[in-house]
Amino acid sequence: MGRVQLLSSVLVLSGFVLVTPPASAQSRGFGVINGEVRNENKEPVAVVDVKFLPASGEPIHALVGKDGKWRAVGVGKGQWRVFVQAPGYTSRIVTILVENETAGTDPIVTVLRKLPAGH
Repeated sequence: MGRVQLLSSVLVLSGFVLVTPPASAQSRGFGVINGEVRNENKEPVAVVDVKFLPASGEPIHALVGKDGKWRAVGVGKGQWRVFVQAPGYTSRIVTILVENETAGTDPIVTVLRKLPAGH
């Protein structure tokens, strides 16, 4: 598994970089990406939907556990927008640049903020 380093607004995973520059083409492949969703108190968020959104075609849905950990299988090289949502929380879109397809990564941790009461 790769090591995670935070470099300003760039999250580097072995073979993967989390950034927000211009898009590059992406395709389905053999890569496996791991992640987890937590709230602001660093607690796991249980009911989560994680989708890898290609420029065209069907999204790749990650398999999500009750502990907020997820695994996306079939991710190819290129830049991917990842949509993360959970009931009662704000949604987020993060961008991942996959440089090499690997059999797994250190988890990409996404923090969701609770929605204010009444939303």
